[in-house]
Amino acid sequence: MTEKQAREERMRRLTRDACLVRAQVEQQVLDHYGAVLSGHRALLDALQDVELTRLEAAEDVAEKGLRERYSNGRQSLERKNPATDIMLRAAATEAKIISALGLNKRKQAATPATDGGDAADDAEDMDIY
Repeated sequence: MTEKQAREERMRRLTRDACLVRAQVEQQVLDHYGAVLSGHRALLDALQDVELTRLEAAEDVAEKGLRERYSNGRQSLERKNPATDIMLRAAATEAKIISALGLNKRKQAATPATDGGDAADDAEDMDIY
């Protein structure tokens, strides 16, 4: 198998995994709202793209480790693997997308009778599109 074929196979596998995550979240949206609206679709597309980026970075960290060697002309140096930062930023972005979809667990667990909020807070918490 050539390097190009290996890269294509790797991308197919990672894309399939990202699609599975999107399908799971899409099912949660469907269960929560009863329908998947156009605004939800845009967020789900973004979620799939970010998940693909996170999976690529995670695989790079798994292959190379947290530190990687690189060459700068005649010198061979070691540096922090930049994929670690990419992976962390992607995970934070995924959390923001999940929150934008209204699927964060903390918000669902709070009820108006127990969260201690007032009517103004409750109006802000409503997911209106």
